[in-house]
Amino acid sequence: MSEEYLLTAPLHELMAAAARKRDQAFGRIITFSPKVFVPLTRLCRDTCSYCTFALPPTQGRRVYMTIEEVLEVAWQGAEQGCTEVLLTLGDKPELRWPEAAAELQAMGYRTTLEYVEAASKAILDHTGMMPHINAGVMGEEDLLSWPPQNQQLARCCLMHQAPRGILLGIGETRAERIHALRAIAASAERHNHIQECIVQNFRAKQNTGMAGVPEPPLEELLWSIAVARLLLPTSVAVQAPPNLTPEADDSQGGRSSSESQMALAWRALLAAGINDLGGISPVTRDFVNPEKPWPHLGPLASALADAGFLLLPRLGVHPRIVGWAGSQNSSYRLGSASSIGADSFVNESEDAVAHAVTTDNHDSGGSSSSSSSSSNGLASPSADKETTEHGAQLCSMQPQSQQQPQSQQQPQSQQQVRQARRQQHLLQQQQLQQQHRATGLSPSGRPWLSETGGAASVAAAVRRASDSSGYARGSRWCPGLREEPAQQQDEAQERETRASTNGSSSSSSSSSSSSSSRAAPNASTSKRAAPSWQVVRGMDGSLEGFAKPTKVSPHIRHLLDKVSQFALQTHPVPATTSNPPEPLPDPKAPWHAQPQVVEAADQLRARVCGDVVTHTVNRNINYTNVCTFGCGFCAFSKGKGARSLCVSLADFLTSLRNAGCDSLPGTAAEVLHDGVRAVLCPDKLNTAEWLEVVETAHRVGLRTTATLMFGHVEHGPITWAAHLHALRSLQARTSGITEFVPLPFVHMEAPVYLKGLARRGPTLHECMLLHAVSRLALHPHITNIQASWPKMGPELAAQLMTSGCNDMGGSLMNESITKAAGGPWGQELPPAEMQRFIRAAGRVPLHRTTVYRAPPADRSAASMDPEVAGKPLAPLVFK
Repeated sequence: MSEEYLLTAPLHELMAAAARKRDQAFGRIITFSPKVFVPLTRLCRDTCSYCTFALPPTQGRRVYMTIEEVLEVAWQGAEQGCTEVLLTLGDKPELRWPEAAAELQAMGYRTTLEYVEAASKAILDHTGMMPHINAGVMGEEDLLSWPPQNQQLARCCLMHQAPRGILLGIGETRAERIHALRAIAASAERHNHIQECIVQNFRAKQNTGMAGVPEPPLEELLWSIAVARLLLPTSVAVQAPPNLTPEADDSQGGRSSSESQMALAWRALLAAGINDLGGISPVTRDFVNPEKPWPHLGPLASALADAGFLLLPRLGVHPRIVGWAGSQNSSYRLGSASSIGADSFVNESEDAVAHAVTTDNHDSGGSSSSSSSSSNGLASPSADKETTEHGAQLCSMQPQSQQQPQSQQQPQSQQQVRQARRQQHLLQQQQLQQQHRATGLSPSGRPWLSETGGAASVAAAVRRASDSSGYARGSRWCPGLREEPAQQQDEAQERETRASTNGSSSSSSSSSSSSSSRAAPNASTSKRAAPSWQVVRGMDGSLEGFAKPTKVSPHIRHLLDKVSQFALQTHPVPATTSNPPEPLPDPKAPWHAQPQVVEAADQLRARVCGDVVTHTVNRNINYTNVCTFGCGFCAFSKGKGARSLCVSLADFLTSLRNAGCDSLPGTAAEVLHDGVRAVLCPDKLNTAEWLEVVETAHRVGLRTTATLMFGHVEHGPITWAAHLHALRSLQARTSGITEFVPLPFVHMEAPVYLKGLARRGPTLHECMLLHAVSRLALHPHITNIQASWPKMGPELAAQLMTSGCNDMGGSLMNESITKAAGGPWGQELPPAEMQRFIRAAGRVPLHRTTVYRAPPADRSAASMDPEVAGKPLAPLVFK
């Protein structure tokens, strides 16, 4: 695209082209990062004429926030659903200010960057949140000391020292902006290391050298956003901070309310091609732009929904960097090619995640919000009172009128726990400082930044906080988690965070630093905070309590209509048909269509199965826990040992049939995608081999089930679609599959999770959606869709009957596989209880056999005998 065209084309033409490119790459989803802003120090060696963030030292006041203060801020954000802690500071203040150098030395650190690293690691260890540093100019030596052990990414960052955004309105021309954006694009295309480009408009600030410089109008910002989207590769998100957006005139040409003006302006940003809003905080203000409060999510989500966009929370890294969603040309995502091996996926993805979360290299040292990757603009102070520059007082979670004494906000027992953890952390910090003083060096090695750090690494924290598409989970629920009161869920989450960070505390430390050690109140005028909000995603994947689009995208509506028309056909589908009627939504399409997808699945279930929900009465006989394989997800297997029978597959399966076997479990499928299997179960049979075994079983007369285990390391919807298509094609050839069983990954004791390589299972909305899509995608070949009560819990499994399911599985006497993985629902769901849950869901229970035939009447009666059902099961003991 020529410079002449970009400079002369009408603005509406550029915006329309940019919006089309955005929609093709990202769909109609707009992301933001829920975060807290931590001004680790306000000192800076630079003197930028537009900056109010940097302040000189004041006698008697601390230069740096203490790590205890940082953790207090982080935990307040965690309680609101934030996942990112943005550490913003001046550029190497110790090189200019003796006070900074002296305070660092007293704490046991040589440089500010060393202290930033210590604070970052404390955030990760104690809260599970992801640190994101905005630490000023980092030279080659600095960068090589920070990135993971795989230095390829470090070299990418060093080459060209490319900025990641532009600040417009500081005297530059449009041609100069084009030149800067072309440089960013060239670097991104060469190294694939830039996750976002921030297009930020200059805001004049009082008492600065540029206080009288005119601010750029909205049209200038829109032009810059559109050109950025057109010039940058689709692997790079385009971001504009919503709190800095110039107000817009209303459609009548007059001036409307401020909220209406901002809604118009935000919708204009969408029309220009943005797909990201950067960081927004419900807790802390924007210390770089304190005069511009971050918006409340309510009006922001409403403005987006009115334009047909869904607002979703992301992590400090964008979905494509997480590795499970994003552009097709990302080298960090787990692609569809089966040749991708475990090493390339784990190492490249993990190193990319670690670097993207923790480092933010730029040229303005925190003096300008344009150089921050996830903050750059956004929150009002949370209290109307004067706020200090450091510590917990700067970020109270509610306006002053809503605040309560600390003793009323939390039970006394939790206060005591926090105090104990604070003492533990202080002891750890003292030991670390003694080590620094004794050696004069920081501890060698940074496993927390590399794949060698395991569950304590940044990459593992990202996985724990992400859903299967790379967005923020937005919920504490996971498969295997019993529904508990909020306080018990909080404590369970804290226990899990401690376990996954090698015993580190996961609670906030209450700050007890004296007021004399803090900095003076900020001199800049602060506005009252908007009412507090939380990040919670509901069953449909959208943000609970906030607006979402009411119309389904034409693409998804078209697919659902095709599925409905296909299901209503009265003639049978030929057995040779293998291609599905395109029932799977585009992975980039917004998930606000989930209610329509679930409704379509439920309607199809009603036509095919009626209101009957089947179940069987069975017993698990796991005769050994010695296994040939060492699957990363399995906590049941305790050792290897097997020998070959030296017979063909068909002969072996035929011998089973002749011995009286009627059916086989269709497990071991996991995900029928060899790239996933290379990570999850590398020594198990591959996709083609699994399909061969099952098809051979069908050919010799054995029926099987079919399963999909999801929510661990796989690339979400893309791999689910491949799996469903493979099963549909198989069933079209053989008709041997009795039912399809989606199995949500239970993570608690799974080795792959304990090593930090897997997520915490699927989210609830992913479970609802996958069961619904399975009904649509597998019709009419597989007509029974089963909900797994050992994974979901009986109540939620029954709730899945409204998402296309018509089967609750078996009573599973002596169930031990999910139990070994940490599932809490016992070793059996008695038939009477099973039927109670089914009736509560408004369905009619029906006892069946394994192959969906009617069982003998005396067997059904015996299964409901209360005396038999009430007898406890003897525990299984494996050696």
